[in-house]
Amino acid sequence: MDRADQPGRPILYGTTKAFLDHFALATLDDLPETTLFENEDNLEEETRLLFEKLDGQRLSFDELALPEDS
Repeated sequence: MDRADQPGRPILYGTTKAFLDHFALATLDDLPETTLFENEDNLEEETRLLFEKLDGQRLSFDELALPEDS
């Protein structure tokens, strides 16, 4: 792992031969195009659904409070 010499110094990630072998890739060029995974039309809806799900899982402060000693 390294950092790019650009504003914000973003992290640069690498891969290993084991990764390529596991996915039967000869080179990184064999990976699918990232544009196949970009779907901005549904991104807002997916984000809303995720937050709704997380809101349903939140516990109230009273539920988190420890029982008092008797």
